[in-house]
Amino acid sequence: MILADITNKIFTEHLFHTPITAFGINRLVHFTLPSESSRIRLRRLLAPIQPWGEYGQGMEKNDTGLTGGLQSLTMRRSSSLDGIIMETNVNIEPSAKISSNAGVFMQVNCHHPLIDLPYGHGSEQAMSLLSKRFDNAINEAESIIDAMIKLGKQQ
Repeated sequence: MILADITNKIFTEHLFHTPITAFGINRLVHFTLPSESSRIRLRRLLAPIQPWGEYGQGMEKNDTGLTGGLQSLTMRRSSSLDGIIMETNVNIEPSAKISSNAGVFMQVNCHHPLIDLPYGHGSEQAMSLLSKRFDNAINEAESIIDAMIKLGKQQ
């Protein structure tokens, strides 16, 4: 919450005149699954290769280093809270940071477009929403990430 507090202080005390039309609350993680085959299994669960026909079958290799499949998947959910639209965007892909071929990168973005707010588009309204929604957005992001870790570790 420290980052949210600092952001709130900057925009309510120093940049209060700044019109803000959107903000996001982001959680990014890299995690390691038990093995490369665990990561391949997770990729297949999230993006099966069977619907891709012959092209998809060409992704299956005996050499796991040549195995193809999911490279980047983004899921989006739109919802309304207190009459204000927000989107939760989740991106999952192989980690470029973890060298074991068992790494996964995830980004969860809780995006808040501030369109047609009843009290205008100033930083005060945005910071009020940020304060109200920060903890819940981070908790939801952690829950989504935990679900993917659990799914990836299932045998």
